Amino acid sequence: MSGEEYKNAVSRRKFLTSVGGLAAAAAIGWGLAGYFASTPGIVEKTTTVVETKTVTQTQTITAGTTPTVTTTPSPTVTVTTTPTITTTPTKKVTITHWHPAHTDVHNVLDPAFMQKYPWIEVKAVDLAIGDLYDKLVASFAAGSGAPDLFACLWRWYPTFVPKFVIDLTDEVKDIKDAFYPFLWEQATHDGKIYGLPLWYCPHALWYRNDVFEKEGIDLQKEVETWDDFIEVGKLVTIPDKQYAFVICRAAYGTNHFLSILNSRAGQLFDSNGKAYRNNELAAEVLEWEYDLIHKHKIASHEVYFSSGFWAGIKEGRFLSWTMHSGAGPYNLIKSAPEQSGLWRGLAWPLWGKGKPKYTGVWGGGMEVITIQCKNIEEALIFLKECFSTDEALWNWCQIKKFVAPNERLLKRQIEGPGLEYCGGQNIYRLFLEREAPPLNYAPKWSEVETIVGKALDEIAISARDPKEAWKDAEAALIKLLGESSESPPAGI
Repeated sequence: MSGEEYKNAVSRRKFLTSVGGLAAAAAIGWGLAGYFASTPGIVEKTTTVVETKTVTQTQTITAGTTPTVTTTPSPTVTVTTTPTITTTPTKKVTITHWHPAHTDVHNVLDPAFMQKYPWIEVKAVDLAIGDLYDKLVASFAAGSGAPDLFACLWRWYPTFVPKFVIDLTDEVKDIKDAFYPFLWEQATHDGKIYGLPLWYCPHALWYRNDVFEKEGIDLQKEVETWDDFIEVGKLVTIPDKQYAFVICRAAYGTNHFLSILNSRAGQLFDSNGKAYRNNELAAEVLEWEYDLIHKHKIASHEVYFSSGFWAGIKEGRFLSWTMHSGAGPYNLIKSAPEQSGLWRGLAWPLWGKGKPKYTGVWGGGMEVITIQCKNIEEALIFLKECFSTDEALWNWCQIKKFVAPNERLLKRQIEGPGLEYCGGQNIYRLFLEREAPPLNYAPKWSEVETIVGKALDEIAISARDPKEAWKDAEAALIKLLGESSESPPAGI
């Protein structure tokens, strides 16, 4: 059954119950290798031999005596042939999976999966993020050439969902505990679930502990809110030489701006990708960034991961920045190895005493099945076994360094070893009491980044009034995407 047929079907095909065995195996610690080794058998016939005895009774009566009964058994053999039940078809099936730089994960998961399901061959194709997006757009426009499954970034969701992927609502009912409720919400459109929300990128604050300690500041004890951070930031900032914080600007800075807005439960777009008008909270966030640079004078600005950014990190000009676990400390390890032991992580500061313990995200992603998929049942097997069980998700998190997508695995992460680069700190503890509110995205994302990035550059470089800069950005977003009929969320 193709993905298009499947999407329009009234009654759904029921998924194989063998997936339940993997969850059980994970629960008792059997692990992927042990479970995948139990390959289903091939169809064969079982012959059962049943021995049946036919009893013949002969009664002899003699006068004056008790009747006697003589029993003579006559053996009879009955042969019963019963076919065993199997899930192994005779025809080999190939499913294709497109993904952005996840080869390291596929090298672990795919061979074990294909050992258990030898009739399913997984063809994983690693593409650069831009190339992946472009090939998907072209394939769906042509009506052919798309993969069976692909890793869909959150910011692509409005482009591909629900038009080009199938509804998985019924298929995921038995794995709802695999992911946090707020992640399932991220994968939902109009009440239907279209993907497995495999990973997300919640932020923490990464800072030079040695510099703050030199000034007698313990951020872990003294900083609960962003106002607290601003005050201690003034103590370590040396204008034109050393800044407590660095803001991400330009088009790439749109994602940083959104993470801050997200931590305040704000949105730029409604669930249909339309832009909000009179978005006061978005204007406040832009003004907050402006104030860090020009009013409080504790922040500089640069494009994260650029050569200028890494120069600022290595020279000690930038003392802190916000990023998720996979891209924060592990990029520091690669680009500033000489600073090992000097960095620490701080849970995302709150927006006031007693405010919700939110953090912001730098996006995330989910696994989806396309409407062009020709082997829907095999794609479902692959999807659920490789991207929903605790053992599979654990392998994923260990390889990609992401925060676990459910509480069980997060607790397992915080019980693990600390990170030497961060002075032995267990960085996953930073996310134990932080939740990320759902975040909407919009189509035409590169144009969105250009518009918001322009406003960020204006307030950072040119010191333009943030209210005016946001007014122009908002008008450009509405012109590009259309205006939402809803009011923007007030947030916190």
